[in-house]
Amino acid sequence: MESAKVVAAAAVAVAATTVVVVGVVLTSGSSGGSPEEAAPIYAVGPMREAAVPTQEVAVPAEEVTVPTEEVARPLRTVVAPGESTSPPPPVPTVAPTFDPAKPPTVSIWGNSELRAVDLMFGGFEPGEVVVVTTGGREAAQTEMDELGGARFRGFHYHLTLPDGHHEFTATGQRSGRSATFGMDV
Repeated sequence: MESAKVVAAAAVAVAATTVVVVGVVLTSGSSGGSPEEAAPIYAVGPMREAAVPTQEVAVPAEEVTVPTEEVARPLRTVVAPGESTSPPPPVPTVAPTFDPAKPPTVSIWGNSELRAVDLMFGGFEPGEVVVVTTGGREAAQTEMDELGGARFRGFHYHLTLPDGHHEFTATGQRSGRSATFGMDV
């Protein structure tokens, strides 16, 4: 047991020495081995020499444009540490909203003859549950988002029906609004 501790201590000492040696090699650079004079691994300030040789080009004065104050102004205003100012209000955006004057819609994404599809709902009341039925039987249900729409992924009920055209009805449980759509199986 005691010899295992000695071997483990020796391994730790070898690893620590290796780390120190690698650190000295990495920081020595081209300054003769002195870490104080070593070039940094990455440059914080301007580069000491150009990576690609540069060439001066004469540009006619009429092609030189000076930025106007409108173009040269800062992108944001910096507030001094002692000053206090509230941030500007957010820019208003136009978000789609529920419009009871427009009928609800259901669109089908995917090939209904081969696999499960996604159903895209819109125009229902925000937050209400919409139930999809066919032939008096419930096929699916989903809850609408804050804009009155939703995406039902993986609708596969139609794959259990016989071949042919089938009509489905999506009905909002609170509003009673409904949309009918068909699928060929």
